[in-house]
Amino acid sequence: MLTKITNFTFLLLIFALPFVRGADITYWDRRILVTEIIFPAAVLALILQFAVKKKLPKFDKFYLPLLFYVVAVTLSTVFSQNPGSSWIKLIGELYLVGIAVLTYIWISETRDLKKLVLVWTSASFIVALISAVSLFLFYLDRTNSLLSITQARYGTLPVGNYPRIQSLFLNPNMFCHYLTISWAFLLAALKFGWIRRWMFIIAAPVFAIAAAFTISPGIGGILLVIGLWFYFDLAAAGKKKLGQISLAAGVIGASLFYISTAVVPTKPIKDKPIGIGNISVAPSVRFLAWQNSVKTITEYPIFGKGLETDIAHTAYTLPSGEKIYITDSHQMWLNVFGQAGIFGLFALFFISYFLLAGSRPWKFETNQDVIRTFLAVAFTSAFIYQGLFGSYENARHLWVLIGLLGWSATNAPEIEQT
Repeated sequence: MLTKITNFTFLLLIFALPFVRGADITYWDRRILVTEIIFPAAVLALILQFAVKKKLPKFDKFYLPLLFYVVAVTLSTVFSQNPGSSWIKLIGELYLVGIAVLTYIWISETRDLKKLVLVWTSASFIVALISAVSLFLFYLDRTNSLLSITQARYGTLPVGNYPRIQSLFLNPNMFCHYLTISWAFLLAALKFGWIRRWMFIIAAPVFAIAAAFTISPGIGGILLVIGLWFYFDLAAAGKKKLGQISLAAGVIGASLFYISTAVVPTKPIKDKPIGIGNISVAPSVRFLAWQNSVKTITEYPIFGKGLETDIAHTAYTLPSGEKIYITDSHQMWLNVFGQAGIFGLFALFFISYFLLAGSRPWKFETNQDVIRTFLAVAFTSAFIYQGLFGSYENARHLWVLIGLLGWSATNAPEIEQT
């Protein structure tokens, strides 16, 4: 009975990840997400389960990079330029690491992975379907109340007769980031036979429409996932040439989207534009934030400026004419470096190296290989690639993925046996 409660609360946490807007509570002027309510219940259920069995989880090597990250953000808090905000933020950082640890402890065999993937893809399909419905409503009934939740601001995009949809997330970039991992899970579910082919045929276009109308550079991450997936899948089938074409297409697509984050085809500020043929481009707000973040890093290189402090100070004028002021790096690696110093940056490298090195070899031969590889592909895109143009270190779904990849990287024999 206790095991069932533990499974239910954890899988409910996974299901609730994309339900941000419309499923939150405001308390003391702070937004409390539904996942923040479910998480303590899931942890308590797991603790009770271990208590009844009179068994403690062993200290695995997976915890080492996470522990280093905790030490880095704690040191950043101790030496913070704004201790009050940093100590509160530190609690949030421990919560995120806790999600990875909870995931790692909860999953013990391939059947658990199957449950998680199916729950994740089900939740993904719901929010993607809401996105598709919002697309139709934009052109059929723009007064519909659903659009007040799902439609995002244009941001640095030109205002036009098209919607930018965030579904139930706080912004479209985070929605696209979540869908990046969802695509890897959807492809894995099809390959392992966890879903029928007709289910994939229905879900894939809905996922594609939802991703397309985020109009986010994260679409490049989805292309990278698909390109890498078919590279390994086709290579395993003996079609190496087609696999290489798939890989090249994914890398080129991801590269083009990355370039689009650094420049804009208009001149929103007084910087001298760079001429490329007949096209004139200027630094994007992200590029300016990156430059500004480097200045902060040079001032606080060891322990960083502190958690929840402003790393960038960038004024920018949107195509709509609205003036904004950016204080976030809009780049995970720079943001962590600026807030937690060289120790924080090293912690990110430590996590990346541990997970990717432990998940090798990357190939689609045995089930063990496929599980390791598809999780590594999702991590490469969501953590490493998309971290180059977005601050996703606080994404709850990303820490779930870290826990999953940690399990596959350190428990290969168990995967093979089940």
